[in-house]
Amino acid sequence: MEKEAAGPAVSFNGRQSVFDLLYENLSPDIVMEFDSGNCIEGGEDPVRILQKYADRKILLHLKPYSYEGGFDVVLGDAADANDWHSILNGTEASFEWLLVESENRLLPEMENVRLCLENLKKLLGEC
Repeated sequence: MEKEAAGPAVSFNGRQSVFDLLYENLSPDIVMEFDSGNCIEGGEDPVRILQKYADRKILLHLKPYSYEGGFDVVLGDAADANDWHSILNGTEASFEWLLVESENRLLPEMENVRLCLENLKKLLGEC
């Protein structure tokens, strides 16, 4: 008696990123939320991933990340490792939503929100 498969078969060859694994094995009908900061923290390049999967619907999770301070950075600051211009303009990807999450613990929450919003407005104005 054969067992029925519980879901899609997925294999990992060690040369794939987790993003490749997900995007290549999940239906295009599934809208992915792509987190730029977690991508960088995991050793990947957000621009490469967004270019490669530009045909997918994406919720773009704008998350600042610093190589020196981790997530304790304001979106768009000099220490933010995200290449926001390339992320927002350098791909053919179309984003269903832009979501901002900052885990910065160095500033009071509302100050951090204000600075992230100011910088995001500047970035979008440059697009």
